Amino acid sequence: MKNPARILTLFFVLACFIFAGCDCDENSPSNELNPAAAPRTDKDLLIEGPLPDMTKGGGVAFAPSRAAGATEFSSRYIIIVVDRDDPTQTRELAPVTLNGNMFSMIIPISSSRVSPLIIIKEKENGKNLLLATPGRVPAYKEVPSAVRRITVRGMTVDPKSTARSLLAIAKNVNPDMPIITISGDEETAENIIREIKTNEATRFDTIIENNVGGRSIVDEFSKAVQTVTTILASPAISADVKNELNQALGNSPDASTILGSYVAVLNSENNDVIRVFNESNLPRSVQLSETVIDARSSNNAVRGVIQNTIDEPIDTTPPAIEFASISPSAVKAGESVFVELRASEPLISLPLVRILGRTAAVTAVNELSFRAALTVNETDTDRVSFIIEEVYDKYGNKGANHASTTDGSASIIDKNTAVMAPEISIPGGNYDSTISVTLKTASENAIMKYTLDGSLPSADNGTVYTSPIIIAKTALLKAVSIIGKAFSGVSSAA
Repeated sequence: MKNPARILTLFFVLACFIFAGCDCDENSPSNELNPAAAPRTDKDLLIEGPLPDMTKGGGVAFAPSRAAGATEFSSRYIIIVVDRDDPTQTRELAPVTLNGNMFSMIIPISSSRVSPLIIIKEKENGKNLLLATPGRVPAYKEVPSAVRRITVRGMTVDPKSTARSLLAIAKNVNPDMPIITISGDEETAENIIREIKTNEATRFDTIIENNVGGRSIVDEFSKAVQTVTTILASPAISADVKNELNQALGNSPDASTILGSYVAVLNSENNDVIRVFNESNLPRSVQLSETVIDARSSNNAVRGVIQNTIDEPIDTTPPAIEFASISPSAVKAGESVFVELRASEPLISLPLVRILGRTAAVTAVNELSFRAALTVNETDTDRVSFIIEEVYDKYGNKGANHASTTDGSASIIDKNTAVMAPEISIPGGNYDSTISVTLKTASENAIMKYTLDGSLPSADNGTVYTSPIIIAKTALLKAVSIIGKAFSGVSSAA
């Protein structure tokens, strides 16, 4: 490590975003950009996750055995959740609770479309250390009436989530996508639970990564974030060193600041910084696309690599439903109706399809084509309607809702009840002259008509069955069941 003069000019300009935070009083009035429609709501979003171990730069969570994690964490840091679209970062959406080695927050679900930003701050100076943007809180109208709580477990606030957040802000990417999509089987549930697996990128995370150059860019950038966070969070670094470095914080933060601070750490000749760097086995270089950032990187190189990432063009054309068809043309209660659809480009997730006002089960046929199915109820009437919603491409562009077929197909509900054919009961034994035959049908309210001459019973032909039929041994019995204008198949006996 070398060139100590650079440490104050590049190093820890960090807070210029990641560590910038608002220097205003924590209790200052909030700027309500998305005021709630009402002070109370009967629905909420519970977000839970592990507390990051800041001694390791937040790169790992407190081990489950660290039951005192909250006490250790809260002695130096606080977690808040604010409205991402509030530039002052002062409009808190909910209080955050620490318990053991976990954090949790309960955000009311209202008519507002709010995107939370989770921030871990250093208590002493109020500077931001780590960030996470989980996706938008579902609006009240997007949540089924039976649902009272949506729980998302496993939310992490770490260098990788911070890298996504900073790059997304630098590129002004904020997809209007709910944190979860509710499936049809969950619509009657009071509580819906989602679990984010360790190191799993959510749908929202993937969209951010696609917009900023890919997962490898985020992974590499997160190494720079973890390096700077480790140094700033280390109790081994003196307050004088940190205070001197923090004087460089004052301009609007951007992702370049993190890389500048990372390079400054690499060039620091402060013994404590060097020791913490080596003991933590921090990386001596990161590679963003084709550019390697290390101790030799200039300010221009740092600014250039971020600018190149931001300037990389992306397709902002929303996806469209190019084909939609419904079948069968007539469907009875208890049977399934199907909607086949094809998108103009690959989608980030399954679209939401509502048939007859209910959420259908959707499966992917391939990356462009999907099939939705729904069972028709007894109470459904008339023509089968549908609407295709939540059509997002891999960049988070949202396509328009689609509610019509492209091939002219249509499906109606056939309310005619299936009519069961009569059962003919003939007594056993041998008969020399006549026998007594009975008819019965499983169709309630059906009448039965029969003939003995081999002709087909119909509305105008045959005798209505009212009592056992006396049949000569040479007769040919044919019978049908009738409900309204609906006929069963023909039963016969000779």
